Amino acid sequence: MNGYAVTIGTQPLRSLYAFGVSPDGAHPEAGLILDASGNLYGTTNGGGASGNGTVFKITP
Repeated sequence: MNGYAVTIGTQPLRSLYAFGVSPDGAHPEAGLILDASGNLYGTTNGGGASGNGTVFKITP
């Protein structure tokens, strides 16, 4: 499984989400975008409803 971990300062890494295959997507690929509220947005290149990837939002 692939996922993202975010380091803030010197805190140890912590998994925020583990991607499966479908419907949540697989193989997160691009960098993450952080909004002003602390939400993270990104994309996967596999999984999803049609198997062509997803756009996701993670609220830590």
